[in-house]
Amino acid sequence: MSLIRDIHEFIGYTLCMNSRNEQVLAAKRPGPKPIGSTAMTATERKRRSRAAKQAEGYAEFVVTAKGLTLNSIDALAFVGNQTRSEVVAWLLEDALSRLTVTMTAIKATFDGGGSEDQAREAGEKAATFVGIERAHEIAQEVLGKK
Repeated sequence: MSLIRDIHEFIGYTLCMNSRNEQVLAAKRPGPKPIGSTAMTATERKRRSRAAKQAEGYAEFVVTAKGLTLNSIDALAFVGNQTRSEVVAWLLEDALSRLTVTMTAIKATFDGGGSEDQAREAGEKAATFVGIERAHEIAQEVLGKK
C-alpha cells in the first residue's frame, strides 16, 4: 500500500477518506499544508493577510463607485490588464502625488516670504504643469522615501 501511496503522491494525487469513510484519490491542492487539521476558511486567510499587510505599513480602504466612475475604472483596468484595485490604487497615488507637489510649492513660496496670492499661483502652476513622473519623484522626496 505504501508504494501505491508514493506513486499517487508523485503524480500529484493523495489517498484520503471521503464522507462515507471510503478511500478515494484526491488531487493535491497547491500551496502550503494547512496549519491545523483542516484548511483555513476564506475569512481566516483574509484576516491573516490583513494583519500581515498592516504589519508592513499598508492600510485598507473601502471605495464605492458606480455609474461613469465605475465604467472608467473598468475601462482602465481592461486597457492596462489590471484589476480594479490596482487601477484605484494607481489613481489615488497619481492624485496624491500631484497634491503633494502642489502643497510643497505653496509651502516653499510661504517659506520664501511670498504672499498668499503668490503661493496660490505657485500651487496652480505646480498642479497644472508637473508631469506625473516628476510629481511622483517629488512626492517620494518630500515623504522621505527616496
